[in-house]
Parts: sequence; structure tokens; C-alpha cells
Amino acid sequence: MIRKFAVITAAACAFTGAAMAQETITIPRAEWEKFLKEHEEMKRSLQEIREFKARVENTGTNELSPQVAREIDAVREMAKKSFPGTDKMLLSGYGTAGYTSLRHQDQAFSAQFNPIFLWKLNDRLLFEGEMELE
Repeated sequence: MIRKFAVITAAACAFTGAAMAQETITIPRAEWEKFLKEHEEMKRSLQEIREFKARVENTGTNELSPQVAREIDAVREMAKKSFPGTDKMLLSGYGTAGYTSLRHQDQAFSAQFNPIFLWKLNDRLLFEGEMELE
């Protein structure tokens, strides 16, 4: 019985090894060199993009005409306002919880939650909403 199990195990291992050997892929040298060339081109391109970004960030708007500089500053300010967490919304409120236990009566729990939602669209417009949950 043990001998049969050992033979089956050895056959399974040999079959698995043969199956894994069949999955090996060889790439022709020309294709490999083409891949390496593309990879190097992408690295150079990425480096150029990083250098351009650094130049733009360091230059700022000092070298531009005043009108273009104002427009760029306005766009930057609008972009900053659209970042998450800057939408001027506030969730506030209050809540209570209680427990009552009187003699010869049932015990009772109570809870109340009152959220208040505030949203400031601009300096002239503010929305407020309140809800009461018991």
C-alpha cells in the first residue's frame, strides 16, 4: 500500500514538473532588445516630464504677462477650492440617551439624535437643515 502511494506521489510530482516546464516562454533576442529599447525611451520621456514639471514649479508666474499671470492665479485658486475638504460643509448636532427603571414598571431606554447640516455656498448664501430622530 505504501509502495503504491509512493509511486503515485512520484508520478504526480513528475507530471507537475513537466507541466511547469511547458509554461516556460522564451523570447527571441530581437524582441527582447526591442523591449529594452522601448523601456529606455519611456524612462527618458518620464525624466523629461519630471524636469519640465520642476521648471514650471520653480518659474511660477514671474516671467509671464500680468494678464496671463492673473488668469493662472485665478485658475489655481479655483482648483484649490475644489479640493476635497474645502467645500465649507459642517455636520453638527446634539443627542441624548436615557435609561428609566422604576419599581413595578418596565425598564426603558430612550435615545434622541438631532443632526444639523450647514453648507456655505458663498458669503451671501448659507443652507441649514435640522432633523430630529428618536
